[in-house]
Amino acid sequence: KILLSLLLLVLLAIVVIYLLLQTRPGARWISDTISANSAWHLTFSKMEHNFSDPAHLILNDVSFGERDRPATLTAKKVDLGLSVVQFTEPLHFASIWLEQGSLTLAEHSRPVPLSANRLQLNKMAVNRAYGEFPITAQGVDGGVMPWKPAANDFIGNDARFQLSAASLNVKGIPVTNLLLQGRTNNKQLAIDNFGADVALGSITASAQRDAQNNWQVASLRLNSIRLQSQLSLNDF
Repeated sequence: KILLSLLLLVLLAIVVIYLLLQTRPGARWISDTISANSAWHLTFSKMEHNFSDPAHLILNDVSFGERDRPATLTAKKVDLGLSVVQFTEPLHFASIWLEQGSLTLAEHSRPVPLSANRLQLNKMAVNRAYGEFPITAQGVDGGVMPWKPAANDFIGNDARFQLSAASLNVKGIPVTNLLLQGRTNNKQLAIDNFGADVALGSITASAQRDAQNNWQVASLRLNSIRLQSQLSLNDF
């Protein structure tokens, strides 16, 4: 009877802790603990978990990034897909869903200490002010499989991706209705399908970039493009 009573007390304690962690004070305690014991800052308003869907952990109103730097990620909702891998790799998830927020990619930043079999974006903004193609994008949807980010390489070095954006600005050139499909492998980039509306017309293309940053364009179609720019071709 004593052993049974102890087991019941332990079970009760686990249930109480489980429920407390899903409150706002519980969310604040988790955020403060992670922020105080790592090189990253994390805040979220609430954590949700439901035994009817036990493989998903939901965080609301999330802000995440390097300590003492602007947030890399803000999102109204982050859905973390759980699996048995968490027992050996706690920061690798079956899936990560980011919804209604922004990703700000900064140069010389630490690699994000998370990975997933699939990263999914829904109604996100993406901003990158460095690199060959600085971009600002709105209304970004799509996915990356698998997602294993590295330093200055958010997508990762071995992944397939499919992304769309309602609007995009590349080097001051506005683009709408963007569709981008491709893959990365060993520092090589393959664009299997690129399509967008730009300068009152449209463009479709496919191309590859090797590890030395040399591009080979397999196909390029311009339709009714009306673009004027002071930039040279090399500047593009």
